[in-house]
Amino acid sequence: MKALIASPYYSGVGGLQQYTYRIAVGLHNAGVDTTVITCSRVLDESGPTVFTLPRLATVSNTPFSLRWFGSIKKVIDDVDPDVVNGHLPVPYMADVAARVTRDRPFVLTYHNDAVGINTTTKLLVMAYYRFLGRGTIRRASWIITTSQHYAAHSPFLEGYLSKTSAVPPGVDVATFNPAVDSNHIRNKYGLNGHIILFVGQLSKAHRHKGLPILIRALRSLDPNVTLVVVGDGNWRSHYATYARRIGVQGRVVFAGLIPEEELPLYYRGADLTVLPTLTDAEGFGMVLAEANACGRPVIGTNVGGIPSVIQDHYNGFLVQPGDLHGLVEAIRAVLSDEELADRMGHNGYQMVKSQFTWAQAIARTMKVYDGLI
Repeated sequence: MKALIASPYYSGVGGLQQYTYRIAVGLHNAGVDTTVITCSRVLDESGPTVFTLPRLATVSNTPFSLRWFGSIKKVIDDVDPDVVNGHLPVPYMADVAARVTRDRPFVLTYHNDAVGINTTTKLLVMAYYRFLGRGTIRRASWIITTSQHYAAHSPFLEGYLSKTSAVPPGVDVATFNPAVDSNHIRNKYGLNGHIILFVGQLSKAHRHKGLPILIRALRSLDPNVTLVVVGDGNWRSHYATYARRIGVQGRVVFAGLIPEEELPLYYRGADLTVLPTLTDAEGFGMVLAEANACGRPVIGTNVGGIPSVIQDHYNGFLVQPGDLHGLVEAIRAVLSDEELADRMGHNGYQMVKSQFTWAQAIARTMKVYDGLI
């Protein structure tokens, strides 16, 4: 079998990057002749063949070039894959691939809806779906989503559930597990008391992650509670300024980007991980599964694909997006009850092992491909 994956972002930091990288490498290792088309800087080119296309410009995190029609068509014609797999929500590259695939099966991996934050981006999203996105969804021979919950609630996938299946991201439980050292971040930053962890990109394009409400929650929590923020981006200084303005700067540690191999130390070292996402732009919530794999409870918002990761009161708590009081109460419930926290962490670990592994994700992807060719 020969497969071609088209994704503007591949490898590196971020959910889309890690998903496409893990799937592509996993397919390659399983014996699938795999080719990747991307336009991002590729950190690891081992395994699949990678074609990196130059971009003309980037608008609101969306890279594009009018030359991609010819470039992607040429790669597809030269490689002659049995199936082409485009990845959204970042527009354009998958849309182009869908239109130059010809009579080959086209699989669309739909991570989440494109969602605008302000008036301008909302108008751009509306225009995208009207002129490109809906046509790409319609053209797809099959649609992969990260959860059936997300597919069932997406207004853009309505009417296409009969050609949709779920392939959730995976967690490497050999790396992320409860046996990881739990004292690393306490020793590294000299922390006492409870630790809350946030992991995510701190760019303007990712402001839907809702970090400000988590920073604001500190004002209602015990003064010994510290928030550790892992990630970087062009809005990091914005968040630091906000913490200073509301008087909690001494309780927020901006750890920046950390090596991937250190991430389990942060998940295990924190008392819980919180992802207070505000919109349906969150297709899954990978950081929640990784934290659960390390035996820690999680808190997330009832949006997007997060409810497919968190079973409320089982492995964590679900709160409503933007609900400061609900978020504070959920955090207090976890931090004040060690038995509850341990039980949720254990349940989360068992859930990840049974449902969210990369081996399962790769097998499910291959099953979709096999069914089309």
